[in-house]
Amino acid sequence: MVLRLRFGENSFLFTGDNGAATEKAILQAHCDIRVSVLKVPHHGSATSSSPEFVGAVAPRFAVIWTG
Repeated sequence: MVLRLRFGENSFLFTGDNGAATEKAILQAHCDIRVSVLKVPHHGSATSSSPEFVGAVAPRFAVIWTG
């Protein structure tokens, strides 16, 4: 699941464990996905967070969950 949340002047993109296929689908939908904060997909693995996706999201901040 991918969720975009807006709270006042800030917006957040919670990406769950999406990978390259989900990112591609989101980009192809041509939605406005620019946000203030990006929860980096799939713990920052090599199979997510393509340069194209990060460029389209253009976050001011990025958060990576670690175990």
